[in-house]
Parts: sequence; structure tokens; C-alpha cells
Amino acid sequence: SSRQARTDSAFGDPNLYRFPTAGLPPKIPSGRWNLQVLDNEAHKRASSPEAYGKRAPNQHQSVYYHCALFEQPAQRPGTAVRGVSEMFGWIKWLWKQFQMEKVKLQRWEAQDQRIARLSVEQAREEALQVLQDERVFRLVPASGVRDAQILAQLPADVQELAVQYDRIELVGTEDEWRGADGLDFSQITPAELREGFLRIGRLAPDMDVYTEVCIRPGEKGVYELYLDAAEVREYASVYHWILNEYWVDRVLREVEEEFGKG
Repeated sequence: SSRQARTDSAFGDPNLYRFPTAGLPPKIPSGRWNLQVLDNEAHKRASSPEAYGKRAPNQHQSVYYHCALFEQPAQRPGTAVRGVSEMFGWIKWLWKQFQMEKVKLQRWEAQDQRIARLSVEQAREEALQVLQDERVFRLVPASGVRDAQILAQLPADVQELAVQYDRIELVGTEDEWRGADGLDFSQITPAELREGFLRIGRLAPDMDVYTEVCIRPGEKGVYELYLDAAEVREYASVYHWILNEYWVDRVLREVEEEFGKG
């Protein structure tokens, strides 16, 4: 499954926050971040009642209790001691995950605010640089001439990329059947999730955090439309959207590498 997701700086609708995050505040954003959390092996384990016990009643966040000691009587001397040791090891591991996710959110929020302050020209300059990072993006050159009528409906910044590339794919989201997430200028079509938009890309089409990346014909800006939320997120340009994707990936990767060394 995809590890990409979108991210927003504002504390959003709790209904968007569906994956366990060790008690972090209900801040969600988007698909790219959500899917990273979903795919993170730590969160998979934390959300597994079979592996770690029963979920506490009325808890919508990642608060789980290890019930092994109470559900299974000790079979021989020392079993309870080992069980306690395992429980404290799990608590230590869970605390580390909590701290890691907290640092991720703090660093991302700083980047999100910085990106929002960039002018279109500043965002363009940085975006054209980060697009060369092959750990994050795969650039597929344009294989033909774009339809002039479709191009005329795109903002100038989207036009610049659409004539150069068929697709700007997000590395790590490849799927045998649906391809990769990202921007797809070779198949610009009306959006599925809202009327009045043209889709220029998508994220996680086979999941409940499905997101369409769109434009409004003849208008500036790029939008994200969400399957499970009525809200629409607007970016000042496609360059701002690219920077969002890049820095989500980079923040997640760098923080996990740092904590992995500890």
C-alpha cells in the first residue's frame, strides 16, 4: 500500500484522524501523512488487539492495555516476571513512538508554515530543485503534445510542468494495477469528488483517504479534494503542492532515521 499522504498544519476534523498515534492530538491533515502512519509498522502493531491486548473503552486514540498477565495464568515460575518485563519493554517502545511522532509533527508544522509564506516565484525555485531528488520523485518526460484546449484551462505554473512531463510520481507508492501516486498531466479529466474541477493528479485511489489533486479551469491555485471530508485544501501554486509532498517525505524519513539510531 501507499506510504504517501498529504499534510495540513491546522488541527482538523477528528473524523479524519483514524489511525493510532500514541495519544497525539487529533491533527490531520491529509492522505500522505495518514498513510505514513497507517503503513508504519509500529502503528500496525500498536493497533492490533491480538498482539497487544484490548483497546480501552471509548478511546479513539492509540491507548491500549497489555492484558496477557490477566488473560493467561502463569504456567510455571518466572512466567509472570517475564510478562512484566515484556510489558515494561512495550511501554518503553510505545513512549519512543510517541516522542518520534511528536517530533515529526513539530518539524512538519514549521515546514508547512514556511512553505505557506513563500511567493509563487520562491516556491517555484525551490520546487524545481527538490524535483531532482530521486528518493522522492520520479519524473516521466512528456511523450506527446498536450491538447491546446486543456492547456488553456490550466494555471501558468501547471502549464509549465504539463508540457515537460507526463507524470511526476511519488517514489514508494508504486502499484502494479493503478500505477503510482502523484501528478498525471497525461490524463487530465474532470474530478470525481467535486464538480467544477479538473484532476491533475491523485493520491491513494484505493483507500479511504483517496485524494484528488485538482485545478479550477481558468483560475490560479491547486486544490486537494478528499473522499472522506467535505473540506477542500488550496495551495497557492503547484510548486507549493510539490514542496508539501517533498517536506512531508523528508521530515518523516529524517526523524525515523534519528530515532532509529537511539
